[in-house]
Amino acid sequence: MKTTVSMLFAFCIVSIVGCATDTSPSTPSSTADSAEMQALLEDGAASETLEAGDANQGAASEALEAGDANQGAAFSTVWRIANCDGRLEQFRVSTSNAIEYRRQPSVGAAYGAWTSLGGQFRYGNLAVFRNSDCRIEVFGTGLSNAVFTRWQSVPGRDSWLGWASIGGFLISAPIWQTRNAVWGVCAFGRDNGKWCNMHTQPSASPWTGWFKA
Repeated sequence: MKTTVSMLFAFCIVSIVGCATDTSPSTPSSTADSAEMQALLEDGAASETLEAGDANQGAASEALEAGDANQGAAFSTVWRIANCDGRLEQFRVSTSNAIEYRRQPSVGAAYGAWTSLGGQFRYGNLAVFRNSDCRIEVFGTGLSNAVFTRWQSVPGRDSWLGWASIGGFLISAPIWQTRNAVWGVCAFGRDNGKWCNMHTQPSASPWTGWFKA
């Protein structure tokens, strides 16, 4: 199955990568409409088609249609992504604004129960992708308007490291992006401009820091 990658990425690995310095804009502004945000974030960005199981490049998540019987009763978009072994996982923002996930115990099996990863997130949405080392990463904009990330310590397992901030002051949920097989996230800053934070290399590497795209 081919997944068309549209965009986005950011995060801070405590023991593996360095934290980015916050250089986001300082002019206050209101939150952009989500449809307008998606269009602006996609404007001028190169998209790339990846094989869903390509462990050398990572993989993007896929948004499920609202009302899809597989997504459960959530008040946010549900994102679906495949592990390197083919098992699917789903992620959503719960009604209490925490991020939850569930996965298939085996390929093609029914999903397990929703499990909370905790956190408190604005804007009712999240970004999720799979790194080239097969670990899944999730991102959300916290109550402080910084972007926070959490990632698997072991690919495809229920073993997660704690939430870490990669800074910034964003007024939208993050959206994943890939450039030259390197993953990151983008979101709107206080100036309503598009700001991004990317790995400098695939998987475990320092962050570029927030830059205006």
